Amino acid sequence: MKKLFTLLAALITAVRIFAQTPAATYTLPLDLASNQTVDAVAQIGDIGPNVSYIDLTSMITKLQGDLGAQTDNLNTNKNLLQIYTPMAVNLENPATYPDTQKREALTNSYNNAMKTVKGNVETSKKNIEKINADIAKITKVINNRMNIEQSQQNFRQWTSFIFAGLLAIIIGGFFYILFRSDNNNLASLLMGESGLQFITLFSLIISIILFGVLNILEGKELAAIISAIAGFILGKYDPAKVGGAAGGGAGNGGNPPPGGGGNGGNAGDGK
Repeated sequence: MKKLFTLLAALITAVRIFAQTPAATYTLPLDLASNQTVDAVAQIGDIGPNVSYIDLTSMITKLQGDLGAQTDNLNTNKNLLQIYTPMAVNLENPATYPDTQKREALTNSYNNAMKTVKGNVETSKKNIEKINADIAKITKVINNRMNIEQSQQNFRQWTSFIFAGLLAIIIGGFFYILFRSDNNNLASLLMGESGLQFITLFSLIISIILFGVLNILEGKELAAIISAIAGFILGKYDPAKVGGAAGGGAGNGGNPPPGGGGNGGNAGDGK
């Protein structure tokens, strides 16, 4: 009877020990085992002048999305590194993992998984640096283009003011000479055909220059207008009129008057 009670007590003690000691699990946690390797990103190359603003903004939008993904990867792997670093101590304890062969296999899997985690942390950091550098590079290109366009706008604005002021001076001087000047000959000259043509052509030339500076007219259009104005000016000169006037004077001087020849003939007959 005493032996029976002793055997029963030992059985109860063994049951308690096995109930209190959980069975060892020789597999990695799911989040650590399923962790994927983070790939390194490639930086963008040189940005040519043909890349439009739309493409540049699209590139920045994509890079910002990649930056968010790399930041999530960095935080995830940092958390894995913090949570499962103490697991290395448990793997060295035979009491926790009594099966030596399985413990060694689990240790190898754990080391490989933690190596991936550490590598992902470093890769994510480098990727974030690359993406930030690319965003800064594209932003610099956009700012430089905006500065160039701003300079061009300032140049066009000041050029417009200068030529508009010059045109105002010419037209103002024209009307001043007409109505306020005592020089009647000059006023008559300006009121004539030549004066009006001069004012008109000068105004047209200034307007054409402004249209070219403001990119309202292209090169071909400007060439056509300038050619038309040059043809008009050169067409005002008529060499036939000048030559005809000179030729008419020489012809009259070379032919004697009919009356003079007849009188000379009569004088000869009288002799």
